[in-house]
Amino acid sequence: MGARMPGFHLQGCPPYSHFTTPVLQPSSWQQVTFALTVTSGRKTTMSYQTEIIVDSQPGPLGPGAVFSVGALPGGAWSSELCDCCSDVGTCLCGALVPCILASRVSERFGQTCLLPCLPGALVALRTGIRERYRIEGSVCDDWLVMVCCLPCGLCQLSREQDARQ
Repeated sequence: MGARMPGFHLQGCPPYSHFTTPVLQPSSWQQVTFALTVTSGRKTTMSYQTEIIVDSQPGPLGPGAVFSVGALPGGAWSSELCDCCSDVGTCLCGALVPCILASRVSERFGQTCLLPCLPGALVALRTGIRERYRIEGSVCDDWLVMVCCLPCGLCQLSREQDARQ
């Protein structure tokens, strides 16, 4: 009367059982946790959990592998900070109702529309967009733009999303 599970052998039933663990390959590490519980009379339950621990990083991409984000190469913003003439509608929205434009940019980035309500979230949003599209800059630059020129910064983020998608 024994149950068989992958890599484990349950020999004999209540109250005691014997376990044997599988032989681990030298190139992998595993941590195995198991428990044996007698719940009532002859009924025995067994549970196990396997956690794989990765001990090496994946290798380099093969020849010819291409990784691209968006249509434009990284390096610089597709428009200047105060380039309002390129998209007048977005600039009017940013000047008159920046909370709406911030929510729209946040949603297009894949976050909730309520993200702009959190303190410091617009700086994080600008940093996230800059890093996604590999645009040069720093968190300090992002902070200065979003604190000193919020409407222009939101318009630039919106124009960047338009250009990259």
